[in-house]
Amino acid sequence: MSRAVLAIGAALVIGLGVVLWMLSRPGDSASASTPGTNADEAPAAASRTGRRHSATAPDTTPTTPTVITHDHRTGSNTPAPDLVEPNTPVKRDRDLPSQLTFEVSRGIKVAVEQCGSLIPAGERSGPTRLTGSIDVSIRDQVATINGLDVAITGSTGASVETAKQCVVQKSLGLQSPAADQANIEHYSIEVSFRMP
Repeated sequence: MSRAVLAIGAALVIGLGVVLWMLSRPGDSASASTPGTNADEAPAAASRTGRRHSATAPDTTPTTPTVITHDHRTGSNTPAPDLVEPNTPVKRDRDLPSQLTFEVSRGIKVAVEQCGSLIPAGERSGPTRLTGSIDVSIRDQVATINGLDVAITGSTGASVETAKQCVVQKSLGLQSPAADQANIEHYSIEVSFRMP
């Protein structure tokens, strides 16, 4: 008989444990699963289960933030459209081979190396560079430097103009072979060299 009482007691304890486990599970309360629950009972059920139930579905529509840009310039500070230089590359009928432009600019580089010592270290405010363009013509398969439009940056003082004139004088008239190239009157080559 004691075995029968022990089995019945164990069954009751297990049954009671299952009932308590089912009642304590979050999200599965009787009031939340019963249809027709009014709105006053939902917060009470939410506080028992630890979850908040929403009567409406969450909004998942993507939104783009609105950005407002303010232009604080007055009429006198805005540049006129015709004063703004276009940032377009030079249009050419043809391009010279890179080897030819290298040979032409090599003569300029030699002049820059020779004339760079005319600028003393005291007049240099940073990296000193010669930048600008050179005008080249080709006649009878010989490329000749006809003009330079260059500036020296990174230095100030009277010696900058002296060094610039030195580079121009040593570069004008330099010639390079231009094999298999047709005659051309003006061709501009952009240059930028570090001054020693």
